[in-house]
Amino acid sequence: MLAGLSFLLIFAASVLAKLPAVPTARGLVTGMGAAPHISGTASVGGALALIALIMAGMAIINKTFNFLRTSSMIYIGVFGVMEAASPIISTRLSSGMIVAIVMLSALGLMYSIYQRPKQCAKRIFLTFFLLSLGSMAQYAFIAYIPVFIAGCAQMRCFSMKSLMAAGVGIAVPWWIMWGAGIIHWSDLVFPANLSIFSQLDLEDIAQLVAVIVVTVIAGFTLTLVNMVKIYSYNARTRSFNGLLVTVTIATLLLAMVDFANVTAYLTLLNCCVAYQAALCFKITAEKRGYLTVVALLSIYFILFAWSIFI
Repeated sequence: MLAGLSFLLIFAASVLAKLPAVPTARGLVTGMGAAPHISGTASVGGALALIALIMAGMAIINKTFNFLRTSSMIYIGVFGVMEAASPIISTRLSSGMIVAIVMLSALGLMYSIYQRPKQCAKRIFLTFFLLSLGSMAQYAFIAYIPVFIAGCAQMRCFSMKSLMAAGVGIAVPWWIMWGAGIIHWSDLVFPANLSIFSQLDLEDIAQLVAVIVVTVIAGFTLTLVNMVKIYSYNARTRSFNGLLVTVTIATLLLAMVDFANVTAYLTLLNCCVAYQAALCFKITAEKRGYLTVVALLSIYFILFAWSIFI
């Protein structure tokens, strides 16, 4: 129900919210990640399709590995409402959606190698292949390479073989693209230090900053609360949630440090916070844990209304 409502909110925002077109492609290769020919209704439709894909990915990962230890899918609704509160990232195609899709894929791949050191090389290779390929369109992926190297250790698959698989995975996309003549050395660029805020007016900036502040505070608070309980779980669940915590904390820090490129992290951050909210709901179910989710949703509904009426 919440997921369906969030799609209606996003569509309403695409019609009512007056936002400028903000380019979000900041890759290491010129032109990669940009979609200047897609705009208007096609862009909104594409954005909604990608958000639906992200929701499906979130559900598949938890259903497959049950790291939240619940069959409730409340995290999908929470994620959808959080996305709706930020029309700048939800009403048009953006690189942040690709970051979220790739990172969820990488998270699922890492979960699948838990305590499988002899069978992990191919999936570790694919994980780092995706991160390296993604960096061509959005440099944010580079920061997640050390996160997933640490993830190999959390999944108990850290070895020289896994490091070699990761290294080859990073190198191969560039070798293929260069060898096929798709990219040339002249296409390599250092990401432009262009802030998205330079293209927004003061009201839009204030609303977006409010969303970011609320999301960062909620992320840190929920993660810290959940970590206390996670340590009482079995080793498998601790490892899975430990990797989620690592990705969540890394994304929170990156969103603050690389503030000029915050839209690249915000969709993924919404995924992580939605997962943490669902986990908190499960952990505190006997202590009226639903109040936390209700309070969080209420804040984001207010932020959505703000985005519409500014």
